[in-house]
Amino acid sequence: MAARIDVANSALAHLGNLPIGDMDFDDPKGKAEILVAAFMDRALEYVLKLQGWSDAKTRASLAAQTPAPEYGYSLSYPVPSDLVYLAYVDADVYEYEGRHILTNVGAPLKIQFNRLIGVAEAGPLLAELVALRLAMIIAMPLKASVSAKKELTLLFKKELRTAVLVDNFEAARGAVLGSNLNLARHGVPVEDAADTPHWRG
Repeated sequence: MAARIDVANSALAHLGNLPIGDMDFDDPKGKAEILVAAFMDRALEYVLKLQGWSDAKTRASLAAQTPAPEYGYSLSYPVPSDLVYLAYVDADVYEYEGRHILTNVGAPLKIQFNRLIGVAEAGPLLAELVALRLAMIIAMPLKASVSAKKELTLLFKKELRTAVLVDNFEAARGAVLGSNLNLARHGVPVEDAADTPHWRG
């Protein structure tokens, strides 16, 4: 699992910076440290919203909340407070709005989702994606380089494809197909992604 300082230094390395050594993320010193501390959590949450990562994925059975929705559905289920990506809902028809799942399926409603984990809980693939996303965010304020940001964007898409495929290597075929759809949505070319069914569990 990755330490925050390792992810920070990986991001800086992608921008050609020397490592910063140990740092206090609550009291950063210098421009690079301040930028890393300010944007690391944003980079992590962005990556967690892209795909159902095994490092962050968990399951829950939800209880319905009253009152029911005003129209359209008979039940409303509030999602866990640490949910950042809804990977699966055990319902054929539902809508996700305002951190509630609206459906006609009775309780308990089973879901699978990414919880908001810390960088220290991320495996190497996920940590490298966070580092790349962090480098993309701080490229302009740190280097004022549009070309560096473009190069990092291309590298991020390449690494995202690899990470998704590796993360789901031991999963069922349906999980891999659903991941292909996620890749296509984020601009990562995947053969026949548009023709694959979405994963439901």
